[in-house]
Amino acid sequence: PVWRAVMDELERRAAPAGTRQALAAPSGVSMRTVRFAPAIEPPREEWFLAGTEQTLVTAATESARATSLIVSPADRSVIALDPDIPPHAQQLHLSAAVGTPRSWSWRMDGRRLGPAPAMRWAMSPGSHLLELVDERGQVQAAAKFEVRGVVQHAASRRNTPP
Repeated sequence: PVWRAVMDELERRAAPAGTRQALAAPSGVSMRTVRFAPAIEPPREEWFLAGTEQTLVTAATESARATSLIVSPADRSVIALDPDIPPHAQQLHLSAAVGTPRSWSWRMDGRRLGPAPAMRWAMSPGSHLLELVDERGQVQAAAKFEVRGVVQHAASRRNTPP
């Protein structure tokens, strides 16, 4: 309520009633009407940065849905290790889409990690391939991601000058 009162007062002071005008869009921003196919929502106005405009949003294809079975980490993510956090405390949450069978499992860089749909993985620097594998060993989804940074051990940090 306080925020609303402040904003209302600022707007009231900005222009007398009946003379207010809509603000012009900033340079490089435009509004477009967006439709959905199938029509799961009514058309609506959306703002876009120049060059990113789209007027039709379509349902994902089967191949896109397969990729989206892995919710976290997202495909092509870059994750940074923090040198100030102990390595054992830096874990990545692996998460599969709702409804993923519990009989499926995670595989990282060709090695079985554990059961799906969710678990934590102790991060290590490098490029990685995460796979969601069904009970027959068939890959159902995959995501490539990179972990950047150097894992510093607590003992070596203590001996480093500030």
